[in-house]
Amino acid sequence: MFLFDIVPPQHRQPHWRFRVLGVANSTDKNDSDLANFLKNLKPNEMAGFMNSFVRYCEYGKEGLTSNMFHSCDANRNLHQFRKGNYRVTCFIEEGNVVICSHGFLKSGNKTPTQEQNKTDALRTRYLTAKQSGECKFIGDQ
Repeated sequence: MFLFDIVPPQHRQPHWRFRVLGVANSTDKNDSDLANFLKNLKPNEMAGFMNSFVRYCEYGKEGLTSNMFHSCDANRNLHQFRKGNYRVTCFIEEGNVVICSHGFLKSGNKTPTQEQNKTDALRTRYLTAKQSGECKFIGDQ
């Protein structure tokens, strides 16, 4: 499993306590469900998500309104970043790390179960890889 920082290095600050990570399928961080979703957004939608990711890195979830970041399944501790009708699902690891799974266009009032299940399955894969020492961090290239 390959992890990467979503916030580009030119936007990161050393005093930030939080990290927002994505998961790649290979050592190329563009080879991920999240990267494919983000690159297909309009520039203002992409900027909205990046603003939320940066704010999370700096302040944690307390720095975001519930319109920007909220729980989508409290029982499984799954969350989502929001921009308009678009969502990026994630889970919180160790309190200061958010791992984003993928993005999607939300069409109803509730987050579809299949989107939640996809994020929950990623968390299971992540925890297994972490325990076996198979998590690799892709640095800035």
